[in-house]
Amino acid sequence: MRVFFLIMLFGVHLINAQEPIPKDSITQLDEVILLDALKTKGATGITVSEVISAKTFQNYSPVDMVSAINQIPGVHIFSGALNTNRITIRGIGARTLFGTDKLRLYYNDIPVTDGSGFSTIESFDLENLSQIEVIKGPKGTAFGASLGGAILLSPKKALGRSTNFSNNFTVGSFGLLKNNISFNHFDGKLRLGLQYGHMETDGYRQNNSFERDGILLNASYQINAKNKLALLVNHIDYTAQIPSSLGATAFEEDPQQATFTWRSAQGFETNNYSLVGLSYSYQFNEKTESTTSVFYSYLDHFEARPFSILDEYTNGIGFRTRFSGNFTFLQRAAEYTLGGELFKDEFNWSDFENRYEDNNGNGSLLGDRFAKNKEFRSQLNVFGTILLPLTDKFSAQLGLSTNKT
Repeated sequence: MRVFFLIMLFGVHLINAQEPIPKDSITQLDEVILLDALKTKGATGITVSEVISAKTFQNYSPVDMVSAINQIPGVHIFSGALNTNRITIRGIGARTLFGTDKLRLYYNDIPVTDGSGFSTIESFDLENLSQIEVIKGPKGTAFGASLGGAILLSPKKALGRSTNFSNNFTVGSFGLLKNNISFNHFDGKLRLGLQYGHMETDGYRQNNSFERDGILLNASYQINAKNKLALLVNHIDYTAQIPSSLGATAFEEDPQQATFTWRSAQGFETNNYSLVGLSYSYQFNEKTESTTSVFYSYLDHFEARPFSILDEYTNGIGFRTRFSGNFTFLQRAAEYTLGGELFKDEFNWSDFENRYEDNNGNGSLLGDRFAKNKEFRSQLNVFGTILLPLTDKFSAQLGLSTNKT
């Protein structure tokens, strides 16, 4: 009887537990959608590449692009200052003292390597990038097939259909001040990204201040299912003092000092760099599409050194087109890419005497011109890649690139 009573009591509790919950006690939460930029591969076919994204950039200072890229195996950046970097890929480019060559640099699929083969990654703000992709060696035929490889920079875009505004403010030691304002919008057809950044720092050493302003406009419009237009405008203006390198004795005495001659001349460089690109994409059918870009670049460079004052400017114009698609091969989907790019620039430079010793301690003073030069440079690159799936587990890729400079 006692057991029967316990069973009945337990059953009553179960019945009570099944009673409906009053509606006024239910709290409904709005859905939460988490968005993150996916890594996209620019390298064609099975070409191996390394991609680091904005999530990785957040682990480092927004000033420190060097550390973010240095984590890629085989890639190393030597940094003398914020305005002086040298990138080597598997040692290629190590013989160049103060710059980056023997690799191609692309910004939103637009080549930004100049006519002499030099690339300046410091012209771009890390906070404006969504990802950096590195192709090691000449196997990336669609991107110049340079001995060192290629680096592909992609600007930030709005995630999903959204409109957002953000501001990132950074302060640090030695007078570091950096501010980045970003606006992004995407409504299904119009994609708009606008960023403005300012950075200044006194630097660790004497004669080591740096100030940069930059603006980036990245916009695209989907006209219809087959046609798309895109516009890219990037402008960077920076002034950097140059403390130059120290000998071992001077470094042990005071690592913060600038080299005597560069301190006396108050050596510096200023750069005004602009890039404008217009792209048109067309979807022929489900298997074939093309993207064609025309672009213009301008660089105004002025550098005061103890031994001379360099004044130069460069105007460049280019064209790039790429067709990609797929077809059936052995009852499997094969892929191909065909295209080419043509780039021409005009490089004007003059050298002047630096009479800083006669300027009463006020730094560099423009003297007589002793050199005036003009260079016309052009590059033509035609490429093609085909990927053939021979079996379900084995594929072969063939790439061919021809270059003329």
